[in-house]
Amino acid sequence: MNRCRPPAPGAAQSQAERYQAWLHREIPLTADIGVELRELEPLRIVASAPLAPNHNVHYTAFAGSLYALAIVTGWTLVLRYLESQEIDADLVTRDGTIRYLEPVEGELVCRGTLDDPAALDRFHERLDADGRSRLCVNVELTHPDGHAVATLDAVYTAVLLKPGKQGG
Repeated sequence: MNRCRPPAPGAAQSQAERYQAWLHREIPLTADIGVELRELEPLRIVASAPLAPNHNVHYTAFAGSLYALAIVTGWTLVLRYLESQEIDADLVTRDGTIRYLEPVEGELVCRGTLDDPAALDRFHERLDADGRSRLCVNVELTHPDGHAVATLDAVYTAVLLKPGKQGG
């Protein structure tokens, strides 16, 4: 089994359940902070974590927990996208900048999408040409009413494991 990839799904297991179990096993921090993948599609993700193990001295969300949840949400989204395109690549976080907009006083909820077809086309072109490519992802942490409480702009780099044209 390739530890950089989740195993194939079980008969009654959703993609979100498969990835969540794998994340908790391979990145123990995700289990410690209670990451739950609510939705996981090749172009969309919704993840959450409870406040209880992630609060600070003010009983609002600890900034480090918000960052950890946001960065792993974006990384998981890109990893799922690569898998859907049958691209065999290592994926690393190159950069991430978070903006905290207001305190989080309840459940931590993250949403990310890959909704720019032109950016995905450029990603594939560079991956085919160079064997590596970067993808920028915006992840939004939201209040239960839907407004943003923090935003993460992250860059993830994929490096092909096998030379030659991949998926897409």
